[in-house]
Amino acid sequence: MTPRIVSVDLRERFDALEASRVALLNRLAGLDPRRWVQAPRPGSWSLGEIAHHLVLAEEEVLRQLREPEADFGRRQTLRDRFGRALVGWIFRRGIHVKTPMRSMVPTPGRSLEEIRHAWGSVRSELASYLTTLHEGERTRVIFRHPVAGRMSIMQTLELIRAHFDDYLRQVAQTIDALADTPPPPRAIATGRTLKKREVEL
Repeated sequence: MTPRIVSVDLRERFDALEASRVALLNRLAGLDPRRWVQAPRPGSWSLGEIAHHLVLAEEEVLRQLREPEADFGRRQTLRDRFGRALVGWIFRRGIHVKTPMRSMVPTPGRSLEEIRHAWGSVRSELASYLTTLHEGERTRVIFRHPVAGRMSIMQTLELIRAHFDDYLRQVAQTIDALADTPPPPRAIATGRTLKKREVEL
């Protein structure tokens, strides 16, 4: 049996993230597969690239949990609080900016099933990490975002949520934009040779 997340707050936040992930993947699964690789306009990301970016962002969180930096400060500064507020404002406003980390740049051509499997693995590892935390460890600094700064696990889950919600809007906008555009030929839709799109946060 999978260990239970002790902290009620952490468990509720994780469960909400999981419900949203499953709902998004189910929505994407109901679309014409050719839409998965189709960008609504030059320089924008396809639905597949958006989904891959979401996975990569969470993989970066896990990387830092597995391999904490030796000089990683455990105290938050004014700069951290300002950075976190700034990133939150950007997400709420839906402002497009370049991603601050190359590790989060998606690659085209990944199938929905590949994304589903990779994302499921990421969430499983994240859940396992959360089971190791006690109630009092919710505020311990464990992650550093290049712009948002150092944050606790609670703040990290909130960042993942805000990031997801921002891209959920982009998914809806992309689907709406593609509705008036003919789908690509099936050969292109199943290929793995599309060029990378412009990097966005």
